[in-house]
Order: sequence, then structure tokens, then C-alpha cells
Amino acid sequence: MREQCYDDALQCIKLRPDWPKAYYRYALALLKLGKVTESRGVCNAGLALEPGNKDMAALKRQTADKVIAHFINASKIDFKACAPDVPQRLAPSARLSGTCRSLAPRLPGAQQTPPPAVLRV
Repeated sequence: MREQCYDDALQCIKLRPDWPKAYYRYALALLKLGKVTESRGVCNAGLALEPGNKDMAALKRQTADKVIAHFINASKIDFKACAPDVPQRLAPSARLSGTCRSLAPRLPGAQQTPPPAVLRV
């Protein structure tokens, strides 16, 4: 079903490349297929045709939310792999802003520089 929507929307764009609703439908189909970055690009193309399109702008925000959620989840996985005990030591309201490398032990003989800020409260 989603593939059918994808094909229909793509055909609409081929037939009427000046119709913003075709771009909205295509972007929505891409998003449902999990192609978030492509969907965002199509939203940009549709907004270039009709900058005031509220539905297209809302769909673009949805794609941004999905991208942000993806990177937050990936960061949590990376962080747990590098320092699995650190989240237990953090206050519940603290937000991580550094990388695992900033928490890695310093090598002997290396110049000791203060680590970058790791926590934002």
C-alpha cells in the first residue's frame, strides 16, 4: 500500500511538477517508508513552490523530529558502549552534551588539559 502511494505521488510530480500537493503526498509516502532525509528534501522542494503551505511545513517538522530522535537514540547507544556506568552517576535532570572521548582516561604522558563541559543542568 505504501509503495503504491509512493508510485502515485511520484507520477503526480512527473505530470504536474508545479503542484505542491503532489510534493506533500510524495514526502508523506517517503516518510512512511522510513526515508526521512529524502522526505525532508521533498518538503523543501514543495515549500519552494508554496512557502505558506502549513501542511508541508508541519510534515517538514515531523521529519526533523524523526532525525533528532534517531541521533539521540544513536548517541545513547554509543554512550552506553563507551561508559556503561556513567548514566547511573548522573542526576536525572542532567543532559549529556559531550562524547565518549571526553570521558576516556588520559594517556600517560599526555598533556593534561581540562575536559570539555560534559553536563548541562
